[in-house]
Amino acid sequence: KHYEQRTIEMRDIEAIEDYKSRGDPKIFIEDCGILKHVARVYTRRIYTRFQHEFLQGTTKRAINVETEGSLTKYIILKGESENTEIVQFNALGNSIICSCHMFESMGWLCCHALKVLFFDLNFTSILEKYILKR
Repeated sequence: KHYEQRTIEMRDIEAIEDYKSRGDPKIFIEDCGILKHVARVYTRRIYTRFQHEFLQGTTKRAINVETEGSLTKYIILKGESENTEIVQFNALGNSIICSCHMFESMGWLCCHALKVLFFDLNFTSILEKYILKR
């Protein structure tokens, strides 16, 4: 009985989120193709979280770039501290992996990967393999 009640509550919450996702969310940067693309494919809640990561990516800086064949390794400085994240981009499969593993745990790209893809490599949209189904 408790399981059925919780299932009904979860379905209600999902219906409310679907309703809230109708219409276009507020895009902070008007001429940004990536944010326009993401606003169309993500729910409003995920878009808001992604937008935060995207804006955080604008403040990141690559302190070292190493290329070995089709694999490029970026060392990204994490703000004011000496902490770093390692982002690896494979040009053959257009795949990106970050040492923070945010995509694997949360389902959207982290600010480190976004910094590499959109600010260094000039991608204009998110690759389909990085847009997960609900």
